[in-house]
Amino acid sequence: MRVAFFSPLNPSRSGISDFSEELLPYICKRADVDIFTSEDRLENSWINDNLDVYKIEQYDSDEIRKQYDLAVFHMGNNYKLHYKIAETFMKYGGILELHDVALHHYLAEETIVRNDNEKYLATMEYCHGRKGKEAARNFLDGRSEPLWEKQSLKYTVNKKFVDRAQAIITHSDFAKQLVKGENWNKKVKTIPLHTVRFYDDFEKEKIESKLQLGIDKEVLVFGAFGNLSPNKRIEPILKALYQLKKRNLKFRFCIVGEIRDIDIKKVIKEYDLVDEVVITGFTSIDVFDTYMSACDIAFNLRYPTQGETSASLHRLLGMGKPVLVTDIGAFQEYPDDIVFKVRYDENEIDDIVGHILALTKNGMLEEKGKQIVSYAREHYSLEHNADEYVKFFENIVTGNYKDDNMEELLDKIMELQLFKNDQYINHLADKLFS
Repeated sequence: MRVAFFSPLNPSRSGISDFSEELLPYICKRADVDIFTSEDRLENSWINDNLDVYKIEQYDSDEIRKQYDLAVFHMGNNYKLHYKIAETFMKYGGILELHDVALHHYLAEETIVRNDNEKYLATMEYCHGRKGKEAARNFLDGRSEPLWEKQSLKYTVNKKFVDRAQAIITHSDFAKQLVKGENWNKKVKTIPLHTVRFYDDFEKEKIESKLQLGIDKEVLVFGAFGNLSPNKRIEPILKALYQLKKRNLKFRFCIVGEIRDIDIKKVIKEYDLVDEVVITGFTSIDVFDTYMSACDIAFNLRYPTQGETSASLHRLLGMGKPVLVTDIGAFQEYPDDIVFKVRYDENEIDDIVGHILALTKNGMLEEKGKQIVSYAREHYSLEHNADEYVKFFENIVTGNYKDDNMEELLDKIMELQLFKNDQYINHLADKLFS
């Protein structure tokens, strides 16, 4: 089977770039893959040495397209990184891998930022009907706030992509059900994000990483990772840490990544955390991993959500890190004893404080770490995920894929013995396979 693979790749900095580069070597053991990219030269030497790399525009060639059994298009909310992928997908269709189920930021950049309000209105109407168009008009006329700020899951604006897709991959059942709400007939497969590495001796790795960063091994280290904006809840985290400081807890809070739309120095000073907070800015992946390895407890809070899942969460789980997540969307699917859920209401700060106090009791961090690594190894390995991808591809190509919802329906038919009713079965067959 030969696959055309469309995704941002480094040097385009994004979690999707890293995700694809980690997964590709494992998929390539199971299928022939060619890369389609906007980049002139990729940073990943393995891809450059082992795969054929094309510019996205070359897929317009009939001679090139006909070589592939299928094409996979990775779609996210960043317009700059995805617009060429999206344009090609809309021309030719294929399998849509939907990393963000809500694409309102993408649409705003595609239309409003480019002074194309009519296209914004038309897309909102196509995706969400008359009410969607009215909501868009209210925003454009200044009568409401931007819809992507707090209503992105109500107005996901992904329907034009969903309708065009041959089949769809999501990374959570939460996202799958939102997609099914747009088009029930689409084949949708949930494949969880992978975990790159599993740390068997995570306590040793943690101590070594702390020493490498010049942090005493006895100091508690908290961490937040990636591109950090207000929806990653940095200010509530700092408020909670201020309360913990007043309880005489000794800690270092490492903010690892770029910070947007927050006057972080002002907030840190306001909560008297100047000596406790380290801000790295953008780092190399090696430094990023060192900070992850050094932390005792990590934060992966986000509200509002775009229906996304978190690659950094999976990296942290492989390291045996207890992670605090917001109790919303895809995060609700993780077991309560593997991630630690924080409500996104007036209880948010109390929940953060409570989880940290519980996790820092004697021996709890190591006990939870072992449990977390074991769970991640069982459910999120690259080998397992690559098998799931290729099996899905093969079933789509051969026409053998049965959606999970179809299997549940067939189980219910068997349970109720409706298969004995010829009239019902004939009617059902007409509906399902027409």
